[in-house]
Amino acid sequence: MTMQSPQDFEVWTPDAATMQAAISSLGGSWDGITYPYDSPSGRFPNGDQFALHVYGTKYLPTGATTTDSFGDTVPVMAAQPGVFGIARYIPAQVGNTSPRPTGVTLIPLSQAVGAPSWE
Repeated sequence: MTMQSPQDFEVWTPDAATMQAAISSLGGSWDGITYPYDSPSGRFPNGDQFALHVYGTKYLPTGATTTDSFGDTVPVMAAQPGVFGIARYIPAQVGNTSPRPTGVTLIPLSQAVGAPSWE
């Protein structure tokens, strides 16, 4: 079986309880790690693989600037509402699609503003 190209997503839920419920609903093997701020990974029964890193708070520039302690002009950052993470999904076969747990928004990482990268 040849693995397909990975699919990377920014993961967003409105709160920690929804993120935990989404993690629990995936039913993969979690290697004994639990939320918050975990990195569960595993394989689904169909052979698909996944990895998730929940980092919690996401900060984005407000458009305003300030001067830091070194005298440099830097953007003012503001926390965004919700709980954030990044996920990598690797389908085992062409046609398999990533799971979409209830209450979770998945944005392709290439389209997410201010999202971290796997690289």
